[in-house]
Amino acid sequence: MLGLGSKSALGAGKESTFGTGVVPALSWPIKSETLTADRASVQSGTLTGSPFISSSALGIKNANGGVVMENDAKIVGHPMALWNGLNGVTSVTFASLNYLNAAAPSGTPGTGGTIAAGTYYYKVAPVLIRTVDSLKTILTATASSTAQVIASTGTCALSWSNPSAFLPGFTQYGTAIYRTDVGGASGTEVYLHTLVGTGTTYTDTGAVVLGTALPLTATLYRHRMIGLAAASGVERVNPFSVTVNKDNGDAERYLGNRMNEMTITSSGGDSAMEVSFSMIGRTVEKVAEFTPVTSYSEPILGWKGAGFVNGLSPCLFAEAFTITGNNNLQAIPGFCATPYNRDSSSVTRLVTGSFTRAFENHEFWDYVQSGSEFSLQFNCYGEPTRQNGFVDLATSVNPVAIPFPNFMEVDLFSCRANKAGGNVAGPEYIKEVVEFTAFPNTTQATEMRITLCNTVSSYDV
Repeated sequence: MLGLGSKSALGAGKESTFGTGVVPALSWPIKSETLTADRASVQSGTLTGSPFISSSALGIKNANGGVVMENDAKIVGHPMALWNGLNGVTSVTFASLNYLNAAAPSGTPGTGGTIAAGTYYYKVAPVLIRTVDSLKTILTATASSTAQVIASTGTCALSWSNPSAFLPGFTQYGTAIYRTDVGGASGTEVYLHTLVGTGTTYTDTGAVVLGTALPLTATLYRHRMIGLAAASGVERVNPFSVTVNKDNGDAERYLGNRMNEMTITSSGGDSAMEVSFSMIGRTVEKVAEFTPVTSYSEPILGWKGAGFVNGLSPCLFAEAFTITGNNNLQAIPGFCATPYNRDSSSVTRLVTGSFTRAFENHEFWDYVQSGSEFSLQFNCYGEPTRQNGFVDLATSVNPVAIPFPNFMEVDLFSCRANKAGGNVAGPEYIKEVVEFTAFPNTTQATEMRITLCNTVSSYDV
């Protein structure tokens, strides 16, 4: 049977015991994979009077390779967590961070308006605006208010509390208000109006057209991944199994893998951002194909990324960037009549990177010469942010609360530039390539922190 890449699939699962294979806990949508298993043929060195090799013996088994994925700031978090070390991954809800309205709005029915007599329910949701480009997004709405009974044609005065914190790079644009139609049940609220600004009161007079768009109700999570030192005698990077279906009836399961290198790449423009991973494994076995769980996410395009130096302003205007984290895994031999390495271990973690931009000034050239340190931040947002970026939320009758635009932020707390500057290569604008290395500093015990915001509850794979 001829295997097709389009009908192939890859899945992974964390191993409880190093080298003991597990069925995939989830699927990774990949662009490509380079996983291989090889075994050397060790030739005899004896001389027999013949010009031909007299014999050979089978050497140890090796399994390694990697995968390339599109960056969706969601599913890609699973291999990111495995590279980082799961003891350094924390996941909390937006609600616990005070990113959302804490409670349903309260209401007071009144007179003088045009709302028809009957029972109504309300919800509110924060509307955020990204400072760098004014993109807007509506977050998860509150629970429904208590029943608001309009005795005769009238009004309803609403009040609520705004979030006390916001997503990185966002500020409050306003509050989206949702209401049921007359006699509608709790939970059937649709879009009514956006109150622009930081106000916490609104009187529904019935003058605004009730739309059809539903509020977002998904639970949203923030995940942070930082490097932590493991306890004495404990390996920081957890082992996992990778199973690859190749559309020919059987699957290959790679056992005892640990993540060695992770590279985040953006080529800018309409190119999808990519994250590639390389791993060192122990061995491989042939197993039955697993049933993949199809999960789609919007790819994040290069133009949706933004870079910053020493804070969130001004924008770096990088055309492309690469960030590479290397765990410097070392295979540990220790043979006990078995044809593979005993284990692998992370020796030292190193984070490096580079970016390309138009040569505007000697800022980074000066960093090279002085050796001064600086911070870098790269962040990006998924496609729904643009789809939810309405020109005027205050008057639009149907701003659709589509799934939250997955968000990724990479913070490099203390960097040193190794190379910077641009060369004249013709009449075109001069390009500058900056290469850097990241280090921990006096306030951060890690050199890099990755933040993901999405609907995934945890990354304990």
